[in-house]
Amino acid sequence: MRKQILIGLSLFAAALLVRNLYVMLVDLPDEVAQGAIFRIIFFHVPAAWTAFLGFFVALVLSIL
Repeated sequence: MRKQILIGLSLFAAALLVRNLYVMLVDLPDEVAQGAIFRIIFFHVPAAWTAFLGFFVALVLSIL
């Protein structure tokens, strides 16, 4: 049962990733002054926050 839940959540996460990448790269309009290069912010900033959250969780659990 645990393996089925893990597979289901993994497929759900992959589907969300594909959807979000599509929206970021295709649906969103270009920024007026910077053009298409501005779109990388929509991917890299959340990725950085997620990484920092992972580092913080690892720090807290290592201390405990």
